[in-house]
Parts: sequence; C-alpha cells; structure tokens
Amino acid sequence: MSFEEYMRMRRRLLRELLGEVEPLFDESWREITPMWDSDGRLEPLYAIREYPDKYVVIIDLPGADLTTLSVDLKGRLLIIRSKLKQSVLFSNWGTVQREIVFTEYAKTIELPEDINPEIFEVEHKKSMVIITIGRKSK
Repeated sequence: MSFEEYMRMRRRLLRELLGEVEPLFDESWREITPMWDSDGRLEPLYAIREYPDKYVVIIDLPGADLTTLSVDLKGRLLIIRSKLKQSVLFSNWGTVQREIVFTEYAKTIELPEDINPEIFEVEHKKSMVIITIGRKSK
C-alpha cells in the first residue's frame, strides 16, 4: 500500500468515525445547562438511587439555611428550594465581565413514572437532604 492510499483510507475512516461520534456530542451538549441563573439561584448537585420499593434522592446544599428548605412533589416533579445562609457574590467573571449575587438553591427534578407519592419523607444530615419517595408495585 502506498503512502497516498494509506492517507486516503485514514481520511475515509476518520470521516466515518466523525459521522458516528458527532451526533452523540450534539445530543450531549443539548443536555448541559449551567448550574446557576442570573436571578441569583444555584442548582444543587443531586443523585437519584433506585431501589425495588423506593427512590432516594440525595441533594447537596452546602451553605444552605435548612430552616428555609422547601421540598414539594407536584405530580412527577420534585421541587427543592432553600435560601443560603449568606449570599455569595461573584464579580468580574465570565466572557462578559459582570457581577451576580447568589441567594438561594433551586432545583426541579423530573422523577420516573412509577413513583408512589403517598410515601414521601424528607430528612437532612448537615448539608445533605435525603428524600425518599415510594415506588408503585409492579
């Protein structure tokens, strides 16, 4: 095989690979959203654990005033809000130099269809909020 043949084959294989990978990147980027908004709300980190009889949602709210914690279940939407103990100021950051003050956490999480809202418990340990939601029997 000549060098030119090798390079043509390499370019063809790279185009094929790019054709397969590019749609995956496009799909992934659509799901990426910032963890803050310009209204001063931060989105907390969270994880959902699935068990045979329940879902457990673990939310990290460092610096939150948990006396202001609000957890609501509306249909399949879990809505969490809590004020920060102290506001946090970010200034001169981003591509456009600006200033923003964060004052609360807010997050809406869409839960699976098989939740049982009759079983709904909220507890917190330090900055971690643990929400248990029942699961319908199959």
